[in-house]
Amino acid sequence: MIDEIPKISAIIRDVRNEQKLSQTALAKKAGITKRTVSSIETEKSQPKFDVLYKLVRILGISTEHIFWPENTRCTPEQKKICRALQACDEPAQAIYMDIACAYIQAVNREKGAKKQTVTKPSDF
Repeated sequence: MIDEIPKISAIIRDVRNEQKLSQTALAKKAGITKRTVSSIETEKSQPKFDVLYKLVRILGISTEHIFWPENTRCTPEQKKICRALQACDEPAQAIYMDIACAYIQAVNREKGAKKQTVTKPSDF
């Protein structure tokens, strides 16, 4: 059962703040006014689809974040990494994934942790 519908206004505001973007900077990137961004974030108006599309794409907000927020419990740092990876092409993503997996395995070995298998997205 769905208890509460997430507010797109709060999602946009929170992600914009996490990225340290001002309303003015976001508005400029989206080709809209600061007043429009402010109105959306304060729930004075609902964005039209074309504006929402631009904001979501610019901020790198996934549909999962909007429709299944309970599945996106990440720290701000993890979200930043995800957005950075999403901005890369597939070959760069594969390289970064290999680096991250190797790093995690090295840290686990150093800590004397039980051997953990790091699964790449392509292994799912």
